[in-house]
Amino acid sequence: QIRQAITKPLDLTRASKIM
Repeated sequence: QIRQAITKPLDLTRASKIM
């Protein structure tokens, strides 16, 4: 559960970098 919480923000940051 903790890993998912860390992966969610990371995904958002990666999507922002790609955009």
